[in-house]
Amino acid sequence: MPTKLRIATLGIHHETNTFASNKTTMAAFEQSGLQTYAVQRGQQYYDMHKSAQTSMAGFIQASEKHNFDLVPLIFAATDPAGTISKQVFDTIGGEALDMLRAQGPFDAILINQMGAAVSEEYPDMDGELARRVREIVGPNVPVAMTLDLHANVSQLMADMTDALVIYKTNPHTDAVPRAHDACDLILRMITENWRPAKWLEQPPMVIGIFQHDTRVMPMKAVIDDLESVLRWPGVVGGSVGQGYPWSDVQENGLACYALHEDSAEQAKKAAQWIARRAWSNRKELYQPAGPKPSEAVAYALERASVKPEKIRSNRALGCR
Repeated sequence: MPTKLRIATLGIHHETNTFASNKTTMAAFEQSGLQTYAVQRGQQYYDMHKSAQTSMAGFIQASEKHNFDLVPLIFAATDPAGTISKQVFDTIGGEALDMLRAQGPFDAILINQMGAAVSEEYPDMDGELARRVREIVGPNVPVAMTLDLHANVSQLMADMTDALVIYKTNPHTDAVPRAHDACDLILRMITENWRPAKWLEQPPMVIGIFQHDTRVMPMKAVIDDLESVLRWPGVVGGSVGQGYPWSDVQENGLACYALHEDSAEQAKKAAQWIARRAWSNRKELYQPAGPKPSEAVAYALERASVKPEKIRSNRALGCR
């Protein structure tokens, strides 16, 4: 009987608001109140997500569907807040890499990231983690990284992985199917000894937070363009990253990414096509949406109750 494939998964989730004064320390990860947050190791990482709507849940489903051994190493997450302390990355990242060395070899790696982590030492902490994973497993082991739509995608992330797979929805409702997409790509890489050609295009634009809803224009048009590209001959994957506006880092902003069967030129063409169309609509993608003050007051007076919300002070920004 053939030996089952062994695929490891690890991750550190954080949206870092570099403008916030509060540092994100080990205590934030160790005392997080959400069920799928905090530090999870081994079987706990598996059990906490099995019935969730997370990337890890998708990995678990794919492992059952395709009969491979999913090896959960470590996963850590906490609420958005200020810059991550050096101790956090040294401790959690170091433990993840130690596990990767000790429990290997693996046939592939699934890195489960949010994609907007900034530490005191590394403005692109997600990319640095991917670099260290690649350093351990070498150039021949397939590595895929799943990312939240608010990821600040970097060239380092693209270079250190064989595939980036980003949520397509905000609100985020497709973490599970996108995890399946990542697993499908990884399994093909293993069984066919194949790697897709890839291209990351980053137009110099930031999408305004009021425009992040993918269900409505103008962001819906960007996702529609991505779906069009995914139907092009030879295109085997693609993603768009919106960026996390409160991370003041070079990578912040729109990212357009494409995978092609075998042509880097065609992957470039696909990613640039999405980027050009978004660029042509950049004013609409940046401008705050919403009524004028007089319209807002009239709207409120017509209703029994209205809840005002200051979006720039909400929990997703790490403002406490």
